[in-house]
Formats: sequence, C-alpha cells, structure tokens
Amino acid sequence: MKSMGELMAEIGFNKDASFESKKAFLKNLIQQANQSQAERTREQLKDNAPVQLELPLLFDAPEKKKKTSA
Repeated sequence: MKSMGELMAEIGFNKDASFESKKAFLKNLIQQANQSQAERTREQLKDNAPVQLELPLLFDAPEKKKKTSA
C-alpha cells in the first residue's frame, strides 16, 4: 500500500513548493473532487438512487493572532 506522500507525488504535489503553491494545489484538488461528486449526484438523481453528500474541507480557517506582551 502506498503512503499518502507517494500518492500526492504521483498527482504532481511538490512538497518543496511555497506554502501558497501547496494551498492552491490542494484547493484545486478539492474543487475537482467536488465537481466529480456533483456529477455523481446528478446521475444518482436521474436514477432516483439515494444521494450521499459529503461535507467540504475548510482550508481557510482564520489564523490565531499572537498576543504581544507590553
């Protein structure tokens, strides 16, 4: 079984890239997965099959502010 790092490398993830590049790569990966999920959902609705939805991942969580002591 392959590790997560190996799988990410296979799809083009560069662990040495800048933080912004990594973030953009993951956002695009999630967007593509959501589009695929939407297509599957539409197909299930056509077939009157039960629909299972997944919650999206949140990568833009607010950063914690560091308190400065005066």
